[in-house]
Amino acid sequence: GVRALGGADEGLRWWCNAWHMPPQVMITEDHIQYYRKQSSPSALRTFCVVRNPLVRFLSAIDHWYWRLPKSERIQRARDVLSTDMKGVSMRGNPPWEGNWNFADCHFTPQHVYVIGPAGTRTCDHVLFWEALGTQFDRLMLQYGLQANITHHHHMARAENAVEFLGAGDVPDDLLDEVYRMYSTDYEMFYGDDHGYAHWKSQHH
Repeated sequence: GVRALGGADEGLRWWCNAWHMPPQVMITEDHIQYYRKQSSPSALRTFCVVRNPLVRFLSAIDHWYWRLPKSERIQRARDVLSTDMKGVSMRGNPPWEGNWNFADCHFTPQHVYVIGPAGTRTCDHVLFWEALGTQFDRLMLQYGLQANITHHHHMARAENAVEFLGAGDVPDDLLDEVYRMYSTDYEMFYGDDHGYAHWKSQHH
Protein backbone atom coordinates (compact mmCIF):
# COMPACT_ATOMS: atom_id res chain seq x y z
CA GLY A 1 0.00 0.00 0.00
CA VAL A 2 0.93 3.65 0.26
CA ARG A 3 1.61 5.81 3.27
CA ALA A 4 0.69 9.49 3.38
CA LEU A 5 3.42 11.99 4.19
CA GLY A 6 1.00 14.24 6.04
CA GLY A 7 -2.65 14.94 6.71
CA ALA A 8 -5.55 15.10 4.29
CA ASP A 9 -4.44 18.53 3.06
CA GLU A 10 -1.30 16.94 1.65
CA GLY A 11 -3.35 15.84 -1.37
CA LEU A 12 -1.31 13.57 -3.63
CA ARG A 13 1.88 13.59 -1.53
CA TRP A 14 2.51 9.88 -0.92
CA TRP A 15 5.23 7.39 -0.41
CA CYS A 16 5.16 5.28 -3.55
CA ASN A 17 3.87 1.78 -4.07
CA ALA A 18 6.76 -0.69 -4.03
CA TRP A 19 6.49 -1.37 -7.77
CA HIS A 20 6.91 2.37 -8.46
CA MET A 21 9.94 2.88 -6.24
CA PRO A 22 13.35 3.43 -7.86
CA PRO A 23 15.66 0.41 -7.41
CA GLN A 24 18.15 2.61 -5.54
CA VAL A 25 15.66 2.83 -2.69
CA MET A 26 14.80 -0.87 -2.73
CA ILE A 27 18.17 -2.56 -3.26
CA THR A 28 21.82 -1.95 -2.48
CA GLU A 29 25.06 -2.28 -4.40
CA ASP A 30 25.71 -5.53 -2.50
CA HIS A 31 22.46 -7.00 -3.84
CA ILE A 32 23.40 -6.13 -7.41
CA GLN A 33 26.89 -7.58 -7.13
CA TYR A 34 25.57 -10.76 -5.49
CA TYR A 35 23.16 -11.48 -8.33
CA ARG A 36 25.78 -10.63 -10.93
CA LYS A 37 28.20 -13.15 -9.38
CA GLN A 38 25.58 -15.87 -8.95
CA SER A 39 24.34 -15.65 -12.51
CA SER A 40 25.84 -16.91 -15.71
CA PRO A 41 26.05 -14.34 -18.54
CA SER A 42 22.66 -15.43 -19.90
CA ALA A 43 20.85 -16.40 -16.69
CA LEU A 44 19.93 -12.99 -15.31
CA ARG A 45 19.45 -10.06 -17.63
CA THR A 46 17.00 -7.22 -17.22
CA PHE A 47 15.48 -4.52 -19.39
CA CYS A 48 13.90 -1.15 -18.67
CA VAL A 49 11.44 0.83 -20.77
CA VAL A 50 11.82 4.61 -20.92
CA ARG A 51 9.52 7.19 -22.46
CA ASN A 52 10.04 10.69 -23.80
CA PRO A 53 9.99 12.77 -20.57
CA LEU A 54 7.52 15.35 -21.89
CA VAL A 55 5.06 12.71 -23.13
CA ARG A 56 5.39 10.84 -19.84
CA PHE A 57 4.88 14.04 -17.83
CA LEU A 58 1.73 15.00 -19.74
CA SER A 59 0.42 11.44 -19.44
CA ALA A 60 0.83 11.65 -15.66
CA ILE A 61 -1.02 14.98 -15.60
CA ASP A 62 -3.85 13.40 -17.60
CA HIS A 63 -3.86 10.41 -15.25
CA TRP A 64 -4.15 12.40 -12.02
CA TYR A 65 -6.27 15.31 -13.22
CA TRP A 66 -8.42 13.79 -15.97
CA ARG A 67 -11.58 15.40 -14.57
CA LEU A 68 -10.23 18.89 -15.31
CA PRO A 69 -10.53 20.65 -18.68
CA LYS A 70 -7.34 21.03 -20.70
CA SER A 71 -6.67 24.61 -19.62
CA GLU A 72 -6.81 23.66 -15.95
CA ARG A 73 -4.61 20.61 -16.52
CA ILE A 74 -2.00 22.91 -18.07
CA GLN A 75 -2.14 25.08 -14.96
CA ARG A 76 -1.84 22.00 -12.79
CA ALA A 77 1.23 20.99 -14.80
CA ARG A 78 2.76 24.36 -13.89
CA ASP A 79 1.89 23.79 -10.23
CA VAL A 80 3.52 20.34 -10.23
CA LEU A 81 6.80 21.80 -11.53
CA SER A 82 6.78 25.02 -9.51
CA THR A 83 5.45 23.67 -6.20
CA ASP A 84 5.05 19.91 -5.86
CA MET A 85 8.38 18.99 -7.49
CA LYS A 86 10.21 22.22 -6.69
CA GLY A 87 13.71 21.68 -5.36
CA VAL A 88 13.87 18.03 -6.40
CA SER A 89 17.43 16.88 -6.97
CA MET A 90 18.21 13.23 -7.61
CA ARG A 91 21.94 13.48 -8.20
CA GLY A 92 23.94 10.82 -6.40
CA ASN A 93 22.49 8.26 -4.02
CA PRO A 94 19.39 8.62 -1.82
CA PRO A 95 18.21 10.27 0.33
CA TRP A 96 17.38 12.79 -2.39
CA GLU A 97 16.32 16.39 -2.05
CA GLY A 98 12.74 17.54 -2.45
CA ASN A 99 9.42 15.78 -2.88
CA TRP A 100 10.73 13.33 -5.49
CA ASN A 101 8.09 10.72 -4.62
CA PHE A 102 5.15 13.02 -5.34
CA ALA A 103 2.01 11.36 -6.75
CA ASP A 104 3.13 7.75 -6.29
CA CYS A 105 6.42 8.39 -8.17
CA HIS A 106 4.62 9.05 -11.47
CA PHE A 107 6.72 12.21 -11.91
CA THR A 108 10.02 10.76 -10.63
CA PRO A 109 12.82 11.13 -13.23
CA GLN A 110 13.44 7.92 -15.15
CA HIS A 111 17.23 7.79 -14.91
CA VAL A 112 17.06 6.70 -11.26
CA TYR A 113 15.30 3.53 -12.41
CA VAL A 114 18.20 2.70 -14.73
CA ILE A 115 21.24 3.80 -12.72
CA GLY A 116 21.56 2.30 -9.25
CA PRO A 117 23.84 2.84 -6.25
CA ALA A 118 27.37 4.05 -7.03
CA GLY A 119 26.45 4.44 -10.70
CA THR A 120 25.68 0.75 -11.28
CA ARG A 121 23.13 0.06 -13.99
CA THR A 122 20.09 -1.75 -12.63
CA CYS A 123 19.00 -2.95 -16.05
CA ASP A 124 21.10 -4.28 -18.91
CA HIS A 125 18.99 -3.07 -21.82
CA VAL A 126 17.08 0.20 -22.23
CA LEU A 127 14.10 0.02 -24.58
CA PHE A 128 12.14 3.03 -25.81
CA TRP A 129 8.37 3.20 -25.45
CA GLU A 130 8.12 4.81 -28.87
CA ALA A 131 9.57 1.67 -30.50
CA LEU A 132 8.80 -0.91 -27.83
CA GLY A 133 7.23 -3.55 -30.05
CA THR A 134 10.18 -3.74 -32.44
CA GLN A 135 12.88 -3.41 -29.78
CA PHE A 136 11.33 -5.96 -27.42
CA ASP A 137 10.94 -8.55 -30.18
CA ARG A 138 14.55 -7.99 -31.27
CA LEU A 139 15.79 -8.35 -27.69
CA MET A 140 13.94 -11.62 -27.22
CA LEU A 141 15.49 -12.98 -30.43
CA GLN A 142 18.92 -11.93 -29.16
CA TYR A 143 18.45 -14.25 -26.18
CA GLY A 144 16.75 -17.01 -28.14
CA LEU A 145 13.39 -16.50 -26.45
CA GLN A 146 10.09 -17.12 -28.20
CA ALA A 147 8.30 -14.03 -26.95
CA ASN A 148 6.95 -10.95 -28.65
CA ILE A 149 4.58 -8.05 -28.10
CA THR A 150 1.39 -8.56 -30.06
CA HIS A 151 -0.35 -5.39 -28.84
CA HIS A 152 1.21 -2.09 -27.82
CA HIS A 153 -1.35 0.50 -26.83
CA HIS A 154 -2.81 2.35 -23.87
CA MET A 155 -5.35 0.50 -21.78
CA ALA A 156 -8.77 2.04 -22.34
CA ARG A 157 -10.35 3.26 -19.10
CA ALA A 158 -13.58 5.14 -18.60
CA GLU A 159 -11.92 7.99 -16.71
CA ASN A 160 -9.43 8.41 -19.55
CA ALA A 161 -12.15 9.03 -22.11
CA VAL A 162 -10.91 12.60 -22.32
CA GLU A 163 -8.88 14.60 -24.80
CA PHE A 164 -5.26 13.91 -23.89
CA LEU A 165 -2.71 16.69 -23.58
CA GLY A 166 -0.18 16.92 -26.38
CA ALA A 167 2.97 18.96 -26.92
CA GLY A 168 0.94 21.39 -29.03
CA ASP A 169 -1.16 22.28 -25.98
CA VAL A 170 1.85 23.31 -23.91
CA PRO A 171 3.32 26.85 -24.02
CA ASP A 172 7.02 27.10 -24.84
CA ASP A 173 7.98 28.31 -21.37
CA LEU A 174 6.33 25.25 -19.80
CA LEU A 175 8.04 22.94 -22.29
CA ASP A 176 11.36 24.39 -21.20
CA GLU A 177 10.45 23.92 -17.53
CA VAL A 178 9.75 20.25 -18.23
CA TYR A 179 13.15 19.96 -19.91
CA ARG A 180 14.89 21.54 -16.93
CA MET A 181 13.19 19.11 -14.54
CA TYR A 182 14.04 16.08 -16.69
CA SER A 183 17.29 17.27 -18.28
CA THR A 184 19.23 14.22 -17.07
CA ASP A 185 16.64 11.91 -18.63
CA TYR A 186 16.91 13.76 -21.94
CA GLU A 187 20.71 13.73 -21.86
CA MET A 188 20.95 10.05 -20.90
CA PHE A 189 18.29 8.59 -23.19
CA TYR A 190 17.42 11.11 -25.91
CA GLY A 191 20.59 13.08 -26.51
CA ASP A 192 21.60 16.46 -25.15
CA ASP A 193 19.77 19.80 -25.18
CA HIS A 194 20.02 19.93 -28.97
CA GLY A 195 18.18 16.63 -29.14
CA TYR A 196 15.41 18.07 -26.98
CA ALA A 197 15.20 21.26 -29.05
CA HIS A 198 14.90 19.20 -32.22
CA TRP A 199 12.17 17.03 -30.69
CA LYS A 200 10.26 20.12 -29.53
CA SER A 201 10.45 21.72 -32.97
CA GLN A 202 9.00 18.57 -34.55
CA HIS A 203 6.12 18.19 -32.08
CA HIS A 204 5.06 21.73 -31.28
